[in-house]
Amino acid sequence: MDARDGGVGLGYDHRRNATRHDHLHANDMIDKASATAPRSRALELSIAVLATLGLAIAVYLVLAHAGIGGHLCQAIASERVSCDKVAASEWAILAGVPLAAWGALSYLAVLALGLVALRPGARPGAAGGLLVLLTAWMSLVAIFLAYVSERVIGVLCPFCALSWVVSFVLLGVSVPFARRAGGIGAALRADLADVARRPGPWATLAAALLVLAAGLFVGYHRPVVAAATGPLTVLEFSDYQCPHCARMHVAERAILARNPQLRLERRHFPLDQACNPLLKRPFHARSCELARAALCADAQGRFATMDDALFANQQAQLPLDTLATQVGLDLDRFHACLESPETAARLRQDIDQGIALGVRATPSYAEDGKLYEGDLAQLLAETAKRRR
Repeated sequence: MDARDGGVGLGYDHRRNATRHDHLHANDMIDKASATAPRSRALELSIAVLATLGLAIAVYLVLAHAGIGGHLCQAIASERVSCDKVAASEWAILAGVPLAAWGALSYLAVLALGLVALRPGARPGAAGGLLVLLTAWMSLVAIFLAYVSERVIGVLCPFCALSWVVSFVLLGVSVPFARRAGGIGAALRADLADVARRPGPWATLAAALLVLAAGLFVGYHRPVVAAATGPLTVLEFSDYQCPHCARMHVAERAILARNPQLRLERRHFPLDQACNPLLKRPFHARSCELARAALCADAQGRFATMDDALFANQQAQLPLDTLATQVGLDLDRFHACLESPETAARLRQDIDQGIALGVRATPSYAEDGKLYEGDLAQLLAETAKRRR
């Protein structure tokens, strides 16, 4: 009995020692691979710098998508190059969140892994396997988006393209970096071994990224609210081909419902060189014509309906006659109005008023001579604070 017990005990110790031996063997392999390939500071810094560049581009695109800034995009826009047209497409949104925001989160993850590689005492190629996986996925997404941009949307967003290039270069840098750990497969195994040995920091990183992702989702799905201000008239300068104007047009319904004493007065500010002297090159082609269409619908008492239809038509791009028929306009009167000098003069009044107030982007809101670019809720909050 004692012998059998001893035998069992010896067998158990043997298996436990074998397990320990396996772990030691794996660690020895990692250490040996690390010892044969010195760290490359240049590759480590390149990953961190490229990830920071990609993050900056993505944040810029998020702000441009929200109508904040984006002037550089507008400056280089043409018939085939336009950030706004890409932002207006259904492909620019995933799960209700702009793709640029998801891109920013991806670059932030790459930057975090790059900082892991840069930390003092890190083994050569640390996080290299995970970097190859992440940047390979980002590169595949970039290829897909490039195809959609060329074949489906028919317009290129230059800053999107720059982001794709950064993803490709990151992959190109991550592969030789992973080889410092003995190859991509060895690097990935070493990374997983690191995670198993020290799960705490990795769990913290994963949790932080998940919290940020949840924050994006909740933030972009949160209904727009604004403080009640009492009687207030706000001038709204907008463009029927501006994607953020279309989104704000929908959001304004909730704001108006919350504050029935708020009055929004539309001022047309088409970003189109055909009628706006601020534009020196083609940007939102036909925006001047669409603004005149809204004015002509107003002349027949159908402004609100045509206003909704023009913003909703950014994707479908139906002919103006089709929209006019749908909203119940007399087409003969509509056509005569579109060509009328009086209509052009009325549109020019709106544009001149916007220029005098300093409007440079749409949508912009003006109250008591003060201009707020892209954010009606901020205007209302500040007005409510002043009136307390």
